Amino acid sequence: MNIHAARVAVAGIAGMAMLVPGTAPVWAAVDDVTVTGVVRLDGVPTAGIEVCDLFDSTDCMLTDSGGTYTVTPKLTTDNQFGVDVEVRCVSVSATDTHEGLYKDIRYGEQCQVKIDAEPGDTVQRDLEVNSYPVASGQIVDVAGKPVAGATIKSGYRPVSLTDAQGRFSVRMGPYPYDEHSLHVSADGYESMGQKWSPDGDLGRIVLPRAGVTDQFSVSGRVVDVQGRPYAGVTVCIEAGPCIGTTKADGYYFGLFTRSSVSDAEKLQLKVPGKSAPVNITRDYLGFQSTLATHVDFELDSARRIVSVKPKIHGTAKVGARLTVRAGSWLPQPVATTCRWYVGSKVVKRNCSPLKVKASYRGKRIQVTVTGSRAGYASKTVASRRTARVR
Repeated sequence: MNIHAARVAVAGIAGMAMLVPGTAPVWAAVDDVTVTGVVRLDGVPTAGIEVCDLFDSTDCMLTDSGGTYTVTPKLTTDNQFGVDVEVRCVSVSATDTHEGLYKDIRYGEQCQVKIDAEPGDTVQRDLEVNSYPVASGQIVDVAGKPVAGATIKSGYRPVSLTDAQGRFSVRMGPYPYDEHSLHVSADGYESMGQKWSPDGDLGRIVLPRAGVTDQFSVSGRVVDVQGRPYAGVTVCIEAGPCIGTTKADGYYFGLFTRSSVSDAEKLQLKVPGKSAPVNITRDYLGFQSTLATHVDFELDSARRIVSVKPKIHGTAKVGARLTVRAGSWLPQPVATTCRWYVGSKVVKRNCSPLKVKASYRGKRIQVTVTGSRAGYASKTVASRRTARVR
């Protein structure tokens, strides 16, 4: 890797400062300072990482099998924001052996690894670096169907495509000032982008159809105080549209209209079993992007099972057989039990079909289904009553 790449990856804007006319460093003739230490990549001493005098590409070495390096950075007069300062700087960069390195560099630090020492000193300086973060997720349309072949771009790195399930995994960076961003595009859809993309799973990213320029993607998760997923919670903007409902894994996703929200927006969580919504104010659009991920919420109430009303199938007449469809219950697995009622009397305590007897004539039939799961409050829902048995 050349020295310019090293400056971008590790020394923040120092590399760019070198390209600005009138800011080139002036070498000072002084005795050398020896800097030695170990470079740890993601906490592990690593071979094959290049360590250099930031302003002298001829003074470089690759770390050995134990991650050890030695360089002799010279004292340099460097113009930092219009002020001449004398500094010794060490840079760290990736080689072809590694996919890339980054450090926590922000605007305003030209010499990120600064060495303070007297001429002739030997300084021990261990360096901690990290791999570029990996972002993964799934690209879907407004109906939640995967978008295959979508383009995922991260800075200057090679473009990736989503697979048949719309999933992707891409290593972020490098960028000026160590910013990380993601850009998603696909034929027939509007593009989405995000700066300062977090590491890890970004969940589902929704692409609106082409021409819909006022809707942007948002996704996140709802959990209880113990970090367990909370299914069936609908996330809405107060006095505005609802974004989406959490699935069995606690994740929700959907689109929001930028014109309907502010940087500090009050959201409403419609929780199963609660008559009133839970209001939460979140600063979740405080960055310029068209997609927001990891907009997560924690609820202090007990998790509840989510269900739909069961349905009775068949004709309520003597001799017929009635069946019950319990419908979907979240989060799976949920154990269900049934009770069949003829009038107000329980005539059967399981979910198997009910044969209509002559004694049921003139009465209505109903079934209740109770769902239970460890760690959740059980829930019982009732079907609609049939017509009177004839």
